[in-house]
Amino acid sequence: MLHAGVVMLLLLNVLLATMNETVADGLRASQRDAVWSYAACILRLELTLPLSRQPVYYASRRPDDTNVNPAFDEVLVLADCNLCDDDMAVVRSIEEVGKDWFRTLRDLQRRAVIEVDALTAAVRDANHFCASAMYPMACEVGIPTARAAIDAAFASVVAKRAPEPSDRCSRLRAVQRTVQQHWTSLASALSLEATTNTADQHDVLFAMVHGVSMAAMLARAWQSIEAVFDAAAARWEERPEPTPSQLRDAIVASTKAQNAQLQAHVDACMAAMQAMETRYTAALEESKAANRALDAKLSEVLTLLHVKA
Repeated sequence: MLHAGVVMLLLLNVLLATMNETVADGLRASQRDAVWSYAACILRLELTLPLSRQPVYYASRRPDDTNVNPAFDEVLVLADCNLCDDDMAVVRSIEEVGKDWFRTLRDLQRRAVIEVDALTAAVRDANHFCASAMYPMACEVGIPTARAAIDAAFASVVAKRAPEPSDRCSRLRAVQRTVQQHWTSLASALSLEATTNTADQHDVLFAMVHGVSMAAMLARAWQSIEAVFDAAAARWEERPEPTPSQLRDAIVASTKAQNAQLQAHVDACMAAMQAMETRYTAALEESKAANRALDAKLSEVLTLLHVKA
């Protein structure tokens, strides 16, 4: 009895220790999930709200502060943090998302700048055949202003944190709309200058040199930029989850298609079997006819032998 009692006490201690460790692990995991959820909420607020509305969240706001939560002003070295494997996996995923976002922004900005530089080069090349400066206001003010505005639009987005995967497509479309506004303003300025200076006929000379009008070149350049934006947004565009009725309809349609394919295969097999049966019947009839002809020949031979005997 004493031995059984001691064993029971030891087992109870082991059970209590296991339960305490399990509860402690659960609490740590819950704390980590709560902190990440809170951080994601704050980051989403910072990315979606304009700067003019952020000061209402707390009164002790510094003039140079751009964070909704002052706690995010603290900078921690990753090596000094005691992180488990799950935390490191989350950190790595966030870093990869940020790298992909900023790399895409740099590529888009580079593409827009290339198109602006190509437009500047086209005007400069056409100037060799013009007695006066071609599109002087656009070259001196319009094109540099548009390029600076496009660079500023991308710089304002790069200065912010990378959005969550669910918000990347909408943020990218917002950048595209901003760039399109500046591009439209540049096209309007060039068109207005060409209409105003009709005596110089810069638009006609530009079309003669390059084989395309200035308006057409601007439209073609924007189509190229828009295609790059669309390709980037297509990678991040979230597919809407189907509803139960859509899933049911898809399953029914897939089942009907499979049944139709199986029925067609069965019909083909039946037709092949029917053809084989027809050929077998014809071959059997030919064999019977050949046997009857052979029997007749044998009967004739036997009759002749019997007569000679």
